[in-house]
Amino acid sequence: MPAVALLVARQVGKTTLARALAEQRDSIYLDLEIPRDQLKLRDPEGYLRLHDDKLIVLDEIQRSPDLFNILRGIIDENRQAGRLSGQFLILGSASMDLLRQSSESPAGRISYIDILNDLFLIRRLRPGHADIKKRLVKSPRYYIRDSGIQHRLLGIDSYDDLLSSPVLGKSWEGFVVENIHSVLPRRARTSFYRTAAGAEIDLVIDLPGPEVWAVEIKYGTAPKFAKHFSRTCDDIGAARKFVVYGGDDITMISLSGIMERLLEAGRHPGRRLHPSLN
Repeated sequence: MPAVALLVARQVGKTTLARALAEQRDSIYLDLEIPRDQLKLRDPEGYLRLHDDKLIVLDEIQRSPDLFNILRGIIDENRQAGRLSGQFLILGSASMDLLRQSSESPAGRISYIDILNDLFLIRRLRPGHADIKKRLVKSPRYYIRDSGIQHRLLGIDSYDDLLSSPVLGKSWEGFVVENIHSVLPRRARTSFYRTAAGAEIDLVIDLPGPEVWAVEIKYGTAPKFAKHFSRTCDDIGAARKFVVYGGDDITMISLSGIMERLLEAGRHPGRRLHPSLN
């Protein structure tokens, strides 16, 4: 990749790592918290182009978010000149503002979360549905695939701690999504659906056949249906609608119940399920 971003918390060694990498090649290191280095970027485009044959390390880049637009143009010009990789190493504390800048401005030019997806540490769920013409949310959703690791990282050491945690609902949603993926039939595709107006389906399953299933995920033993859920399911042409939750009420469906149905759908693609599974 032409640019790699290392976005982590403060005081964990990112600068030490960056300096070690920079020593291995012809490079320029700028710490944007130091006034001397800030002055070098009074004309950022001119300075960066002057050194565009080197690896340029930009530390604490959240101090100068406007740089992203300049980096985009330089990267594209270098690509046309045949230089495809090793242009920028970007370091910063992982603030939401920086994450938004790095995902919108240099899209397709910068790599920090893809590696987690490629290593199966997170699951990336893409948005939208091909047959819908409404304005849809375009940003993907991410889930930590091992909920045990997630809880450990958050310092959740007991079931009582989890019940009182604000991540409870999101954790359950990721757990359900991961288990459903473990039993999906071959060639099945998944996404989520959310319009700009707020209509939402947590998981859309496109089964071979074809057939579309809509899955709403709720924690608890007495969850409430989302507003306009049935109408939203109709928008995407869902043949089957499920609310997956933690109880056994027959008006909804348990996680094990929907996994059983998916296994059955995989064994008999295109065939109507036995009445006991409807």
